[in-house]
Amino acid sequence: MFIYFLNILSLTIEYLRRLY
Repeated sequence: MFIYFLNILSLTIEYLRRLY
């Protein structure tokens, strides 16, 4: 479950980096 959370967090960071 924790790895799943890290995966979502990683995707969120990647998405934010593309916005800015």
